[in-house]
Amino acid sequence: MTNYKKFVQAYNVKVLYLLIVFVIIIIVLTGYAILDPSGLYCLMTIGGGIGCGGGGSGGAGNFDFNISLSQVSGIVTAGNSTFTTVTATLLKGKSQLVSFSCLALPIDATCSFSLSSCNPTCNSALTISTSLTTMLGTYNITVKGASRSLVKATNFTLNVREQEGTMIVSVVY
Repeated sequence: MTNYKKFVQAYNVKVLYLLIVFVIIIIVLTGYAILDPSGLYCLMTIGGGIGCGGGGSGGAGNFDFNISLSQVSGIVTAGNSTFTTVTATLLKGKSQLVSFSCLALPIDATCSFSLSSCNPTCNSALTISTSLTTMLGTYNITVKGASRSLVKATNFTLNVREQEGTMIVSVVY
């Protein structure tokens, strides 16, 4: 390797280090930066002001949505399903993809959506299915809609009852 190439490589590394140190000093003197996995970054100044940017397609800071359910509760016998419609409503900004999921399902129960994600304003049919082994009782299921770092949620109350004419047998050894 020639001396020229060694000089350029050494020089580029030193400039990069100086640039990193400079950015760190600026952030320390003016506030601090927050970066989330979606690429949205916010710089908070010591005075309390916040400025955000990044996040891909632009305008991410202006986007807002809400989710709601057509029915907020359902009664099923173990082994059957109940249905509702999830509506994601655009409140402001440019519509962005919202992904749906369920939390706090009882053991041996599942949830599925006709559309696992959509751009608000949109609807998705939600099916909550139980099995014969799903424990009887009342469950508060959280239905979540997420778009980048923005998450909205609502609750669905599931009441699992035993089937009529079902006989529970205990075997004692």
